[in-house]
Order: sequence, then structure tokens, then C-alpha cells
Amino acid sequence: MRPNFTKITIVREIIMDQRFWVYVVLTIVGIMGAAGDIAINQWAKSHRWEWWVVSCLVWIVTATIFGVILRWDHFKFGVAVILALLIHSICAVLFDWLWYKTNLTATQWIGIAIALVAIGFIEGGKKAEEAPQSIPVANE
Repeated sequence: MRPNFTKITIVREIIMDQRFWVYVVLTIVGIMGAAGDIAINQWAKSHRWEWWVVSCLVWIVTATIFGVILRWDHFKFGVAVILALLIHSICAVLFDWLWYKTNLTATQWIGIAIALVAIGFIEGGKKAEEAPQSIPVANE
């Protein structure tokens, strides 16, 4: 007999899956990290202290959110750092390409594609026993 999976059931399962939230938060960390880089770049170009302050605030929030990912213990520390930096780097390069109209070479685009594939390999190579399957909601 075929299981009765509705679209709502599938969406609910995805949302309850820890991996979904880990990657949502990793993406937020990557975007915010790139935003911190953008702010510090603005400070470097303009010499306006406001950009430096914005950069510091963004980086404090980014580091705190990254700490949440580490507390979830979905990845080992080094893997979590690599994933966050990959997403961060992709966001920064895409911003540079979209905002400053920097021309990326074919080799650079291939590098971005390989970075995305690397994220898949890191998640795919994870052993089931390495991390809990649900996100802890309270201090234990």
C-alpha cells in the first residue's frame, strides 16, 4: 500500500528536519558575513567611522548566530566553519558581481559551482550518528 503523503505533510517534515534549519541559518550567517565585509569595504573607501561601526555590529550578530549553529552540533566545528565561509564567500562574490559589476571569469564561475557542489558533498558525507536529528530548544 502506498503511503499517503500530502504536500503539507512533506513541507512539515522538511521544516521539522534539522538540516533545513541549519542551512537556513548558515545562509543567514553567510549573507550577514558578506554584509559585514561590504560595510568594512565601505569604511575603507569612505573613511567614515559609521561604516566601521555598522561592520562591527553586523559581525557581532553574525558571530552570535554562528554560535547557535555550533550549539546545534549538526556539524563538527571545522566543517561548520568551512560551510559558513563557503556561503559567505559566494554571497560576497555575487554582491561584487551584481553591485560593482565585476566581471567574473569562467574559471571563477566554475569555482563557485564547485563550492556549491562541496556543500552537497559535506552534507552527503555526514554520518547519521554524528549529530542529533532535532534542534535542541532549551539548555540541557
